[in-house]
Amino acid sequence: MIAIDLRLVLGVCGPSLCLSVAFGFLTEGFSADLRDMGKGTPATPLLAANDSGPNGNQPAALSESSELSGLDLARQHLPELVPVLEYLRSKEPDRYRKAILDLDRAVKRLELQRRRGQAFFDVALRQWQVRGKIDLIKARLKVRPTAKDRDSLLVEMSRFREIELDRLELERESVRQRERIASQRLTQAAQVVDRLKQQARELDLAIDNLTHRELEDHSSEHFDVVGGGVSSDDHPKAKGQNAQQIK
Repeated sequence: MIAIDLRLVLGVCGPSLCLSVAFGFLTEGFSADLRDMGKGTPATPLLAANDSGPNGNQPAALSESSELSGLDLARQHLPELVPVLEYLRSKEPDRYRKAILDLDRAVKRLELQRRRGQAFFDVALRQWQVRGKIDLIKARLKVRPTAKDRDSLLVEMSRFREIELDRLELERESVRQRERIASQRLTQAAQVVDRLKQQARELDLAIDNLTHRELEDHSSEHFDVVGGGVSSDDHPKAKGQNAQQIK
């Protein structure tokens, strides 16, 4: 029997805790020890005792769709996890539920990246794969350190840094693209504003011209009315002058 404080391993391995530890035992030939741990003396829990669902009392529910999506992700992109999941499903159902829910969350996060574009999805998937391998190697190193695993860990960590650089480059290009689109929209908006200002000036000019014509027409009509009310022949003085001329 292998004596090891699994809580210490869990504190080091990161998010894929139960998968990492179980995989370390299985790949190093400790499957018998795992089976023995299920008999007699209880094994140290792989998950914390208070690891529960949202209500704090019951484990999070596991739907069939969550299980299928999580298993599919493992089979396609990290097949090293499959024997671990099979063992947990038959021997440790609560931990199996935890592992599947973790995989289902990874599926949803990957789907969000897919919506951003294939390049974002590819980078996110590569990061998930390498991060999982790093966790698995760390778990094996805690159980049985080997030079091979230490070298493998350095290689995977280097790969993870390279993928992270790729991700940052994608994010930078995405920001630049959004900046270009925003700049184009600002230019278009400025052009629209200029056209609206020109239309406003033309309307003001048209209104001014129309107002001047109306004033001129009104003045002309006024003068015609005033001038037609009393003619020069009807004026009293003019009548006197005309009478003298007749005599």
